[in-house]
This record gives sequence, C-alpha cells and structure tokens, in this order.
Amino acid sequence: MFTNKIDKSPDNTPRRNSHSDYPLTTPAYRLISYVLDSFLTGITLFIGWIIWSFFTWKESTTPGHKLIGQKILVYKTGEPASWLRMFIREMVVKLLLSFLAFYTFGLSLLIDGLLVFKNDRRTIHDILAGTIVVDDQNLAILRR
Repeated sequence: MFTNKIDKSPDNTPRRNSHSDYPLTTPAYRLISYVLDSFLTGITLFIGWIIWSFFTWKESTTPGHKLIGQKILVYKTGEPASWLRMFIREMVVKLLLSFLAFYTFGLSLLIDGLLVFKNDRRTIHDILAGTIVVDDQNLAILRR
C-alpha cells in the first residue's frame, strides 16, 4: 500500500500527497488491466476501445482499469487525471513508446513494464504523463 509520505513542493515546503488515500495497485493488477485493455483493443478493432475510452477517461480510468477498479491520479497533486491528461497518457505517450519499441526491438516496452516493480509502481508512461495508478473499488465493474 502506498504510504502517506511527505514530499517537498517546489517552494520546499512539506506537502502531503493526497493519492495516499487510495491503496497503490499491485504489479499483478497492473498486468491484468494491461491484458484487459489489449484484449478489448484487439476484439473491438481499436474503434470500440477508443469510443469506450472517451467515456472512461472522464472518470480518470481506461476500460481495462475500470473493469478491475483502478483510478489514474495526477502524481503531484493526487487529483483525478483530467480527460486531456488521460488522452496524452494513453494516446500520445503510449504511441511514442510503441514507436520507440519498433526501433529498440521492444526494449522500451519491456522497460516500461518492468518499472511496475519500483516502490511507486510508476511506469515510463506514468512518469511522462505525471500519473500514478491506484485501486478504487468503487469504480470496479468486476469485483475482486
């Protein structure tokens, strides 16, 4: 579980991260949401996933994350990620990583996936988008 750690704000004053109100999701559940998103993308030929995403991004989640109850928050503030931030995270940053994967023989995607084992479980696309993934069972379609 993600703990209430004190960070320093840009003006060097202590600030409590409000995303610590939610438990940090586990690497296994990050993998499950990735597999669900990939499956949904493939089965709907990307079109269905993108349409569903346009609606779920308003809730700071993706279709795969929503199914198992994960929420995406802004790392620095703990606020729910905006629709625009979700678009940047899911479309711009992940497409960039996929483009890099072509030239690095998949290495960029492998490194991105392995970063879920860090303490904060933030991947490259989380770091670039300024997000963190937490559990929120109130969102879950499929209950654990």
